[in-house]
Amino acid sequence: MNRFAFHPSERQWMALLDAVAMDREMQGEFLGPGAVGRVTAKWETLAAHVNSLGGAFKTGDKWREAFNNLKNRAKRQYADRSRYLRGTGGGPPAPSALGLCPVYQKALNFVQLHQVIGQQGVVAPLQQQQPGALQQQQQQPGFQPQCAVQRAVLEPDPAPLFSFLPDLAQSTSMSTAQADIGSRDLVEAIQLLTATISSMVIAIDTKPLEDAVDKFVKAVETLSKLS
Repeated sequence: MNRFAFHPSERQWMALLDAVAMDREMQGEFLGPGAVGRVTAKWETLAAHVNSLGGAFKTGDKWREAFNNLKNRAKRQYADRSRYLRGTGGGPPAPSALGLCPVYQKALNFVQLHQVIGQQGVVAPLQQQQPGALQQQQQQPGFQPQCAVQRAVLEPDPAPLFSFLPDLAQSTSMSTAQADIGSRDLVEAIQLLTATISSMVIAIDTKPLEDAVDKFVKAVETLSKLS
């Protein structure tokens, strides 16, 4: 066993999640007198077992911290993918339907999914997909569900960022017929830039970029009206 391994193995995660699922005190529920000492002892006992499986080597407190961090990463990835598939009506989708890895799926058993998505009755992520579409994708050669259990930072899905680009292309197309030659060349250049951006895959914090592009869209609309 490598006592200096940094990342827990999938086997370690599964053993830890199964054990915590059977103990409500370790989940932070129904804490009574002397619970702090009992919970600490339980985590140390669980740490000894999980450490013996090979992979990361942590104290009980560190495994407890890792467990909480894992839930947060799984929750963020579930929320990101659900937003991408979001439609109208329905409730939270099943984690297995979003291509999440087994460790994340099991970690989400400790999360109230309706709180991750928002108010009930607002979202129906899976209603945006045709029946069997995701299953067909998963069966394609080379398909690998993303799992960041060994990463400290979650890579955001770029798809939601570019969901507005077809609208931009449409607005520029409508203005082309009304523009003079100089403005038409500018609009065509903007359309080419739009197509180039939409084909990129960006793994960074997308909020600043989205704000910048939003301002860019408004500028294009203003230019179209002036043309």
